[in-house]
Amino acid sequence: MPSPSRLYFHQHQKGELLAPGEFPALALARSHKYGDGIFESILCLSSRPYQLKLHLNRLFSGMKVLGLQAPETGFRQQVQTAIQQACADLHTPFSRIRLQVWRAGQGTYLPENDHADWMIETYPLPEHPWGKTSSGGLRLSLFDQVPLVFSPLSSVKSCSALPYVLAARHARSKGCDDALLFSVDGVLAEASSSNLFLRRHNVLLTPDLSSGCLPGTLRHRILANAHKAGLEIVQQPLTLHDLHEADEAFLSNAIRGIQPISKVVGSAFKPKGHDAALSLGRILRP
Repeated sequence: MPSPSRLYFHQHQKGELLAPGEFPALALARSHKYGDGIFESILCLSSRPYQLKLHLNRLFSGMKVLGLQAPETGFRQQVQTAIQQACADLHTPFSRIRLQVWRAGQGTYLPENDHADWMIETYPLPEHPWGKTSSGGLRLSLFDQVPLVFSPLSSVKSCSALPYVLAARHARSKGCDDALLFSVDGVLAEASSSNLFLRRHNVLLTPDLSSGCLPGTLRHRILANAHKAGLEIVQQPLTLHDLHEADEAFLSNAIRGIQPISKVVGSAFKPKGHDAALSLGRILRP
């Protein structure tokens, strides 16, 4: 049996990781009340965090957008070391690490300060989560009730994630694995927790960032390595017509990997295969 999940909390005032019993009662107050924080989900394989640099780069970029101050000099190295230790403590080959950073202290919309507290949660996984790459494919719904808006916050993996929560609930109500969200312009943006890719012939299409989609770490790696699978990359607004005309479609997620799409409820999409998904899955699989 995998080890149970664990949680490590770092308070800027003490400057150290605290045991669960030492957590102050209001430690997550601003994150809980206002979604005033960001997080990263990191795959851990054989006690080592995978692609940690990409996750930390996005984290620090998001902290800058939110005006969150690193609690001390050497913060990046401290977080990196703590994550590596948390992975090692699990003694399990596969796990997910959730790193959350939020604005410390109280206040209403106007915070008392911009100091950052942070926390690491660990979740053991029973098997390699990229195993579904070669499966028959996902069944998706279309969710247009809460469109995404492009802004400086689009690049932030925010603790305020209501559009994605509602999209995931919509997918479940339709008996689907996930849901595709739209931008305010009516173009496809992403799924509830993954980026979207379409293939038409040897061209790999993905929504550009103006759709409001999150710049995923695996999305970044696909864009950098698609040529190894003989694919040309085009980032542009994508419509339902583009989906209908696609030879295949797949989702990318740092934890679950590359997942082919077999059906999109309410659309005429019919995949002709999963060649790109399988090829990129082999190239990028950790």
